[in-house]
Amino acid sequence: MTSGIRHKKRRATAKASLTAVGAALLFVFALALPSAAQDAPQDGDELIVIESADYMRREQETQITVLKGDVKFKYGDISVSCDEATLDENRKTVFARHSVKMTGPQGDYVGDSLFYNYDNEWFEIVNGSGSTTAEGVSGRLFFSADFIKGDPQRIKLNKARMTTCEPDCKTEYHLRAKEVTIRPSIKIVARDVYVFFGGTRSIYYPLYVISLKQDRRHTPEMGYNKTDGFYVNHDYAYLTKDNIDGWALIYLASKKGAKYGAEHMYTSKRLGGDGRNWFLTNREKDTGNSTNMANVTQKLNLNDRMSGDFSFNRTSSFIIDRPGSRRNTNRTSFNLTRSVREIKEGPSGTVKGAERRRMTLGVTTTTTQTLTGESVTGNYNFGHTLNHSQKLNTNYTYRLATTGGTNKTESRNADFRSTTTYTGDLYRLTVATQKSFDLSEQQSATKSLNTLWPKATLALQPKLYSRFIPLKYVPITAITLNHERIRQGTRSDSEALRHASASITAAKTLLRTNRFEFKTSQRYDQSFYSTTDANYLMTHSSDMSYYLQKAGPNTSALKFNFSTNKDSGGWPNRNTVNRESSRLRGEFAFNRPKTTLTMNTQYDYRAAQGSRYSPMTILVNRSATQNTRFTLRSSRNLNTHRWGYSDISMELRRKNTLLNASTTWDTEKGDLRAATLSAASTRSNGWKVAVQSSWSRNMTDSIIKDVVVTKERCCTIIEMKYNTTREEFQLQYIIRAFPQKRLGFTQSERGFDLDDSFWTTQSQTRQLGTN
Repeated sequence: MTSGIRHKKRRATAKASLTAVGAALLFVFALALPSAAQDAPQDGDELIVIESADYMRREQETQITVLKGDVKFKYGDISVSCDEATLDENRKTVFARHSVKMTGPQGDYVGDSLFYNYDNEWFEIVNGSGSTTAEGVSGRLFFSADFIKGDPQRIKLNKARMTTCEPDCKTEYHLRAKEVTIRPSIKIVARDVYVFFGGTRSIYYPLYVISLKQDRRHTPEMGYNKTDGFYVNHDYAYLTKDNIDGWALIYLASKKGAKYGAEHMYTSKRLGGDGRNWFLTNREKDTGNSTNMANVTQKLNLNDRMSGDFSFNRTSSFIIDRPGSRRNTNRTSFNLTRSVREIKEGPSGTVKGAERRRMTLGVTTTTTQTLTGESVTGNYNFGHTLNHSQKLNTNYTYRLATTGGTNKTESRNADFRSTTTYTGDLYRLTVATQKSFDLSEQQSATKSLNTLWPKATLALQPKLYSRFIPLKYVPITAITLNHERIRQGTRSDSEALRHASASITAAKTLLRTNRFEFKTSQRYDQSFYSTTDANYLMTHSSDMSYYLQKAGPNTSALKFNFSTNKDSGGWPNRNTVNRESSRLRGEFAFNRPKTTLTMNTQYDYRAAQGSRYSPMTILVNRSATQNTRFTLRSSRNLNTHRWGYSDISMELRRKNTLLNASTTWDTEKGDLRAATLSAASTRSNGWKVAVQSSWSRNMTDSIIKDVVVTKERCCTIIEMKYNTTREEFQLQYIIRAFPQKRLGFTQSERGFDLDDSFWTTQSQTRQLGTN
């Protein structure tokens, strides 16, 4: 590692160890953003630039450099300032003190003093502070401590304080812990934790874990409802190691019963992936149901080429007062993938290139046992992809499905598919085969189509057909040819079918001026069939589109689309129904600076009389002012010449007010059927009131549906909701940095309930009880 310090302002160049200062700066940055330390350069070709220092002295014998007075120096994107700094190259240490401040891409970090041994990467900071965040979280977690020590892999804070409130905000809540351990990009473990709301100490945790890899928090959930009675739900982190975390799962309810179990998440060095196992016992004293559940999942990363995963899930349930009611279900899944890539020589050694071959293997079995017998199902899949070159590749898959068990006929069905594709400059050729196998020889085992002769699809590229087709006069954009021979039906009742088809697509702009543009596009498909009953069955379909648009600020457009689907002799495929049709669809659009109008409908020539027209829809948008907008939606049945219901809505925006109103009318009778109104107003002091109401005929409950009162503060939100339909009241305490994390209670017709998802989301709690 080369050494060098460049003095930028007041001193000449002096020699010092780049390793010492660079490691110190890297460590300070690692404290606040630990992952950055690992990404910083390790080769000492960069210099530490001393931007300013009132005094600098270097002792050649002791290899000590002293900087004093307005000390500022940089290393890459990191800037450090302090009053004094001492570099000791013999002991490989750096010491900075008095108003130490570090500025990097992620923010500013301060401390009274910094000691760093760059030989073993050990550091100590007095009265330090910093911040960290997690992927998917809006905001940062700010922390400070009386004493910080450790290395880039493990940082310990003594007498720490944590919050998500920004430094320029009033600290509306914070956590205090006797000791905090930060594992960069993994987790934060705090011990002897108190939660403060304002200046009031509210909650205590002997152990509190914050995962930086998972959006998961932990705290008790307590409440009351009519079904469970009084309940307590908690997943307590009782185990936290370097590569494993464990939680005890407890749910106690006065009416329902109890659930208890454990969950562990870990990283296996031998198997090379993350794992999870949990078990849960559910005892319902009101119904007598008892369930034991266990699950094990493990990701595999065996080597550079092979990866996969496996899982095992067991559920055992029974009713205590009902003998013979036990039901056991075991499900096992195993997946393995092997990928082979090109190995190329690069400037810095061998590198992996394009994938040449990929093999996949999947096995899933399910066994269910009851008093009357056993049922077993299995699915086995094998796939292989070969990339012969950039233009040629082959893929084939084999699937086997089995069923059986007590008093059940064993069934085994298999399916084989293969596809080979060549993509060239002049054409693209795909050859595909499909075959179904009835291994158990049940005559009605499958009704799939079997390819007796490979299906060939030839797509010509414009570079080829432009040689013999004048595209200037015949603007073809795609030509596709298909040929296949298949067998449809079961073995005892099958029929051979030959199928050939051609598809041509063309598009052209017929007229283009400053005021109008006229475009057309057409697709034509022609199919030929040959069966044992008829040799020349033909079907064809075509699709034509015309588009006329007037240019300018006041634009208008007219679109037509005509499509046909005809069968000359009957559709030969037994499993497909093909109805002949001839449809004409029209759309008209009219645009003005403040008004837009859109109308469209469709006519089917071959449909039954009285149902040929689809409803004509009408949409009008009108902006009366900059903050006011009206919308009209309606429809008319052209078969019966009757109007449908019409919806009229209005949106009004002001500086602190938003108003939305909508009505539904019976257009024929001019009768009001329903109406909704929502209004929201925000005060300058942060209070916001929102009211939503609705009305409809024969309604018996209150017109006002919801009332929401919100107080937005610097880093928290207090939200109160009242719903008249459910007679439910909610009070929520929301942390802005974690939008889905709430702390509050609910009083409704179901009783009292504490919403404690600030640490444990409701979906996670529900998952533990249902898996």
